[in-house]
Amino acid sequence: MLSGLYGCDSTLTIVVDFYETDTLLIDTELCFGQSVVVNGNTYDENFPSGFEMLDNAAANGCDSIIEVALQFSNASITPINEMLCSNDSILINGTFLLD
Repeated sequence: MLSGLYGCDSTLTIVVDFYETDTLLIDTELCFGQSVVVNGNTYDENFPSGFEMLDNAAANGCDSIIEVALQFSNASITPINEMLCSNDSILINGTFLLD
C-alpha cells in the first residue's frame, strides 16, 4: 500500500501502451515436391502450415510472427497425340522424339 505525505492512501495511475504484433503471412501455392524454409524449418506438402516466432525482429524491437499457410497443386498433364510417319520426329520441350 502506498501512503501520501500525511499518511493517507495514494493513487498511482499507470498507463501502458503496447505495440501491435508484427506479422507476415506466407500463403504461396507450390507444386508437390517443392518446399519453403522459414526460420530454419522446412514447410512442404507433409508440413504445409505453422507459425514461426522471430524474437526481437520487428522494427520496434518486439517479436515478429510469421504464419505459413502453403497450398499445393498437382502438376498439369497435357496429352500429346500425334501421328508420325516412319523416320519422322517431334520436338517436345527441347527434346526430339524419333520414330
